[in-house]
Amino acid sequence: MKQITDNQMKELFIKIPLLKSVKASLESDLKRITEYDSWQDDAIDAINYNFILSDMPRSGNISDKTSKVALKVEEIACKEKHEILQQILNEIRCVDNLLQKVDLALNSLSEDERISIVSKYWEKKTWDEVARESMLSVSQTRRVASKAIQKINIIARIRIEDYEVLKVNFG
Repeated sequence: MKQITDNQMKELFIKIPLLKSVKASLESDLKRITEYDSWQDDAIDAINYNFILSDMPRSGNISDKTSKVALKVEEIACKEKHEILQQILNEIRCVDNLLQKVDLALNSLSEDERISIVSKYWEKKTWDEVARESMLSVSQTRRVASKAIQKINIIARIRIEDYEVLKVNFG
């Protein structure tokens, strides 16, 4: 199993806030698709059972054709919905797995290490600002952050394949 490099971990760590937002967005999509698509089922049922609801004279051929088309549309829609749901679920699992690994690794760091990388990479502070907060020199702060990224990489054990998938899908 080939793992990502420390530089790749740094790139990934910088994107963690974005990935948290992506996960929330995917979960929202999942909820919307599973809760609000009943109108589609109702529309297909209405087409399928048109001959029952209509006052028009019944013509077996038209109703049969309409019913067959409605069933085919329903079959296609169900298949597409299933594929979309699978894709969303896979993306959620991938992002969530990575977030859990990084969170676990982040929780294992010392307070100085955690503050240095969160301040620098998530809060976008300068090295001078981070050094002042941690009461260390800039060079010490950089070393602490570098060691923190190395530790996260060792603990999180992100595979290069997972990193590439995330990079392709989410920048």
